[in-house]
Amino acid sequence: FEEFYLGHWNSLEAYAENLLADLGYDGLLDGAVPENLRPYVSFDITAFARDLELGGDIAASEGEGGVYVFGTSG
Repeated sequence: FEEFYLGHWNSLEAYAENLLADLGYDGLLDGAVPENLRPYVSFDITAFARDLELGGDIAASEGEGGVYVFGTSG
């Protein structure tokens, strides 16, 4: 259990945002897209979170005040 438990978040999207930040991807758009175009470019965090779960990378369980997230491989 402890090996696969990744934590508790308010939502699956909050987990996905945290994952992107931990991997350093949250700043890539800022570095790659000119500042004047940045308001028009976004990352679909909802789709990313859904794909993490549907793709089998994580398993999420609704719980008290959010979701518990587990990795699926050790």
